[in-house]
Amino acid sequence: MAERETDRQNRQLIRQLFSAHDDVVLSVIKEIRYSGNPALISAVMKLYSQTDAPAITHAIVALIRDLKSQAAVDSLITALQDISDQDKKQAIVAACWQSGLDFSAYIQVFLQLFLEGDYMTALEAFTVIENALPFLQDKKVLKQHIVYFKEQSHRIKPASDKASLYHEMIKVLEENLQMTGE
Repeated sequence: MAERETDRQNRQLIRQLFSAHDDVVLSVIKEIRYSGNPALISAVMKLYSQTDAPAITHAIVALIRDLKSQAAVDSLITALQDISDQDKKQAIVAACWQSGLDFSAYIQVFLQLFLEGDYMTALEAFTVIENALPFLQDKKVLKQHIVYFKEQSHRIKPASDKASLYHEMIKVLEENLQMTGE
């Protein structure tokens, strides 16, 4: 019975989240931010990718930054990969590392974001990866990430700002490989 009530409340919040009235939307985002309900992250991220309202986008980034539920990570990563706007993507990547959640299962995604994004997105992805590495204890997986990343070197222009960041990322990955147990 309580589960049905929760589902009903979630559906109501999602309807309000897509209201035409910004004050209603901001109120719902605030409520989700304080409740930390991971079941609503997909809907929040859908709104984020669709809206141009600065107050709403800032409120959503703040919500992601304040997330403390590891259960929200899967939905967040799925939605992050669907964001096409580079500035919006960068803001969410930054919010990921600011949240302090464990993204070690998604290092490959952040390596990809590093390679595909502009310098600032790469810098934010670097920080997420650096923060996630202590949680990654599987040396084999880390080796696979290093091999993948090195194989992608052709995607980095040698004289670009990203080139030095790319080499630093390899250094950080390899140092963590030496510190990781079997």
